[in-house]
Amino acid sequence: MSSYKCETTGEWINLIQEIAKGGEAEIWTTSKSGLVAKIYTKPMIADTWPKLRLMINNPPDDPTVNKGHVSIVWPKCLLRDNSGTPKGFLLPYIANTLEFSIIHHPKARKQKAPGFNWIYLHTAAMNIASVMQCIHQKNYVIGDINSRNILVKSNTYVSIIDTDSFQVTDPRTHKVYRCTVGVDEYRPPEMSGKDPHKIDRYEAQDRFGLAILIWQLLFNDHPFCGKWNGRGEPTMAEKISQGHWVYGANSNLSPVKRMMPFHIIHPQLQTLFRRCFDDGHRNPHARPTAGEWQKTLELAIKDLQVCSVAGQQHYYAKSYKKCYWCERAKLIGVDIFANPSGSSKPSPSSLSSPLPTILKNNLSPNIPKPPQPIIPTPLTNLNIPRPTQPIIPTPPPKTTPIPTKPTDLFIQWLQLTIARFKSAPAQQWIVGVGLCILSIAVYASWSSHVKKTPSQPLATQSQNSNPENTIIQYYQLATTNKQAAIELLSVPWRKEATEKINNPWWDLVSKVEVYTFRTFATSNTNATIKVWLKYDMKNGETACESAIFKLIYDANSNQWLMDSISDVVQKDYCDNT
Repeated sequence: MSSYKCETTGEWINLIQEIAKGGEAEIWTTSKSGLVAKIYTKPMIADTWPKLRLMINNPPDDPTVNKGHVSIVWPKCLLRDNSGTPKGFLLPYIANTLEFSIIHHPKARKQKAPGFNWIYLHTAAMNIASVMQCIHQKNYVIGDINSRNILVKSNTYVSIIDTDSFQVTDPRTHKVYRCTVGVDEYRPPEMSGKDPHKIDRYEAQDRFGLAILIWQLLFNDHPFCGKWNGRGEPTMAEKISQGHWVYGANSNLSPVKRMMPFHIIHPQLQTLFRRCFDDGHRNPHARPTAGEWQKTLELAIKDLQVCSVAGQQHYYAKSYKKCYWCERAKLIGVDIFANPSGSSKPSPSSLSSPLPTILKNNLSPNIPKPPQPIIPTPLTNLNIPRPTQPIIPTPPPKTTPIPTKPTDLFIQWLQLTIARFKSAPAQQWIVGVGLCILSIAVYASWSSHVKKTPSQPLATQSQNSNPENTIIQYYQLATTNKQAAIELLSVPWRKEATEKINNPWWDLVSKVEVYTFRTFATSNTNATIKVWLKYDMKNGETACESAIFKLIYDANSNQWLMDSISDVVQKDYCDNT
């Protein structure tokens, strides 16, 4: 029996039984209840261990941890052998689940989870978005989004696995531990043909893979599949790279008979898909975030209507105004959501089955509950807990300090003086006004030399209260008002920047697009932000660079100022790195 020492606690962990094996690692049950061990069977690169330590010390918030379910299968501690060499790590064990590919594929779902109807698929999609939102809030990038890395329970809770492949950034050194794997079917167009070992990824690229997953659950197909109407059908990766999705405005793809019409889903979901696959094809940051998907799917779930003819297995969007699944069964003779019992009406026992997570308090009491998804042997015989209300993550509230009302004794004296002389005779009133004007001039001269005290609030309501806005505004002004742009730099940097911004090269730039990758660190006075800059030149060419900016908050001007720039990587072409 092999044993490994937990680096965090010093406890020795025994390996019990191998339960899975891949190309570079094995998964073992352990003597530690609820945890399994991932042991690497091949030598790993040196960056593997500092990356895992960063992850162990900075886990994301798990939205269902208080409900007894692990949504993010995160490393717990490194495991060392007798010589002290790291060999793997501990992670939570997830049981009683099915792979995502089984849930979204109609034939496989009919065999292994026939009770999983459209309302369950919407809810599973919402839960995936909810979990990804938690991951992105911690500045992690999943990178390798695909159907094999997502497990689904019968109550629609989900678990994201293989998290050790995530892209991780050290918040102190800014070192990026890249995600070096990926699947073409979920890879965004800007990654086409790129070597993942050489490219830093960013959160907007995860949004593309998330949209694919949601589409697969709602439409049981891939959005870049269909009938090709051009010459020489390209591969899936080439279709994605060229933006040919099945309902795209200028796409060479068209839906085949078995495919579901786009307008059967909630209108706001349609909008998000178009933003992702149309607008997001050229501008990755136009793609909907995980939080937007979560909120819109929750809205769509509340809008689903049970079919009065076919029973609880048929749910449809009210905006469609009729049951699409009945309509489809008549059209092509296939009902992918047929009642598991074989009858069109649910059995009495199914009426007491629990709904998928968030729905219990949202449905009308007159609408019968859909049956619990049926998962056959071996999963049926296992003790699957009843679903409970999940925790939908919300971003922490942004608290902006409100400047306190000044209690300036001079202002109070001035108000009293004016009030007193207003009721005095004209001659005295004129003298009083003159005295007030003289006092204001003296006070203004004196106050301009007084340094603001630390007790003054640093928050601002100006357009530069966000450090990212300062960067964006600087590059907007750089091509239109260079002197105004220089005012957004810290005083030590202005002289150097004056020479650079007046360089004739700027006259060749027509527009600068700024995309924020990640905020590494921020406080009331300092911020460090990595951005990607795209320069549109007047000759039609483009140039790109990625850079890390440091900004400081200047209390005197009441705004953020750019203080330095470093780690610039310039490119003659744009690949979003």
